[in-house]
Amino acid sequence: MENLGNDQVENPVVDHPWIAEVPDFIRRSLPLVQTVVGPTAVYAMYDDGPDQRATLRYGTDDPDHPEVVVKVNHYSFLSGSPAAHRLVSRCSPTHVPRVIATEVSSSGSRILLATFEGRPLNGAAEKEPLRKMARTLAKVQMDCAEEATVATGLETIQPADLPRLFDGSLANIEEHLAAWDDLTMDT
Repeated sequence: MENLGNDQVENPVVDHPWIAEVPDFIRRSLPLVQTVVGPTAVYAMYDDGPDQRATLRYGTDDPDHPEVVVKVNHYSFLSGSPAAHRLVSRCSPTHVPRVIATEVSSSGSRILLATFEGRPLNGAAEKEPLRKMARTLAKVQMDCAEEATVATGLETIQPADLPRLFDGSLANIEEHLAAWDDLTMDT
């Protein structure tokens, strides 16, 4: 939690009342939970009026889930976020946090994740942690692409295919450009 000076420490639940809905989401998602403590850690918090987002860690009395992380998102255009989290959690379980539950409504979404640890990269003096993170993200993307290929039968695009695909896209545009120009002139 942020130290605001003068011995004032930000209280996420008091200073951001929309976060009070999170413990109910935890209890609905994990019926054995009776007590929720926290947030015990705040990974990120954004409060832009109607568009609030937060990633918070909570403690619980559930022996199977003594700590959980909740991502709260009140940005309606990010309503697909829970589906993306479930996909990468399923495709690459060793590289991303496990999704326990999700909830999507007209007011946004909530994602309950198994707890995870790490350290911020913005304080890293050396480049190796950034390289490691880039390799991990590439591995997650490859795992998801592989699963999508198997599930859909669609061809996986390799980096070597990109110049050919770019040239094909340009040829398609050139072929149809005159017709598209005629359409835009009519409107």
